[in-house]
Amino acid sequence: MEQKKVTGISKFLPAFGVKGWGIALMGMAFYYFYQGPLHFAINFYYGYFEALYGWTNSQLAAAITIGQLVGVAGIFVWGPLNKKMGSKKVAIIGLVGGALSTMFFAFAPSIPTFYLSVILFCFFAVAYSQIAVATFAANWFPRTRGMYMGMATMGLTIGNATVTLVTSKMVPVYGVKVTLIMWSTLMIIVAVLVALLAKNNPEEAGAWPDNDRTVSMEELMAEAKAAEEYKKRSPWTVSAVLRCKYTWTIAIGWGICMMCAGGFLGQLVPTLASFGHDPAFGIMLLTSLWPTGIIGNWLGGVADNSFGTRTASIIFVCFEIAACIGLIAAGSNPVIATLCTGTFMAAMSAFSNVTVSMVTNVFGRQDFENAWPVVSVPFKIIESFGVLLISMVAAASSFSGSYIAMIAFLILAIILMLMTTTKQIGSQIHEGA
Repeated sequence: MEQKKVTGISKFLPAFGVKGWGIALMGMAFYYFYQGPLHFAINFYYGYFEALYGWTNSQLAAAITIGQLVGVAGIFVWGPLNKKMGSKKVAIIGLVGGALSTMFFAFAPSIPTFYLSVILFCFFAVAYSQIAVATFAANWFPRTRGMYMGMATMGLTIGNATVTLVTSKMVPVYGVKVTLIMWSTLMIIVAVLVALLAKNNPEEAGAWPDNDRTVSMEELMAEAKAAEEYKKRSPWTVSAVLRCKYTWTIAIGWGICMMCAGGFLGQLVPTLASFGHDPAFGIMLLTSLWPTGIIGNWLGGVADNSFGTRTASIIFVCFEIAACIGLIAAGSNPVIATLCTGTFMAAMSAFSNVTVSMVTNVFGRQDFENAWPVVSVPFKIIESFGVLLISMVAAASSFSGSYIAMIAFLILAIILMLMTTTKQIGSQIHEGA
């Protein structure tokens, strides 16, 4: 079936209901702790640990890359567990595991424990910030998932803006140990709230998917029973998802866009410096334009629900291309540089919503948990190469050349998006019944 577009006030102000808003706020918390207290504030800790322990950036930097690769491998663990035990339990385990991983370094600071702490955190973070949050989106908000993801990913933007700020204020006064224990305690509090209040799906909570009360509770429960029976005979096994061409158009097309997002941000400061700006100007843009990300998160949900996921995705990519062109053409102008950076950051934040939504659109609510872990692996691998690949292009050509390369990649992404269906091919519950 075609993706339905949401009309009325819920285009702009989600009518999730009390229980639905609880799930949305929980998603924001998951994304707030997406990268963890050490990873989010790593730029602060680089200087602090060098002054305190004599550790250099080069000694610590590889921990993040290794952790991200372990996180990709973690999808193979948390995906099947999510299907077996449900998103609620997976999220709780991930949050508690992430908190304990952070505390481990707090009580025994050393380079080996730093590596172990970051790597373990990345492994556990996949459970709640990629697997559970996405499955909650598919189950609770099958039609308004774009708006849900827009709300949830605001947590990532707020986390980027506040974790480093709070850490930089607390550590000089209270020390690393107390600061990390504070963050870990907050994660455990979120885990307790999830245990007490969350349900895997709205039917378990006596609520409606998308808070759509036009369906009676009797009809809803009958549909839920049919859906559970369908899951037992779903044709969408891992091998079937791997053979589906849309698995690859989504993973590569949408993954390229997130790869370019990392490359844009990673190369922004030296690129602006090559245009004659002081490096402090680029850093100022990165740290002060985070509100554009909040706007982008919200607009991403609005566009997804208004135009459909594929069309919304292409719109966001076009804004990213325009920002790159503007930076290449007139990056020496500080006003243009600011506008282009803000535009890209808003479009990037909007785009962070739509991959989950696109997988739900194609595979449907009931087959989402079969498809999402499979799509996630190549998607995350492509995304993780953003900074490295774009920096290699810059080194081989120029900083402007790296942005030209990003434009080429983004055009390729649009082509792959146009090759992706807008029809639902999975979750055909009544087929053959």
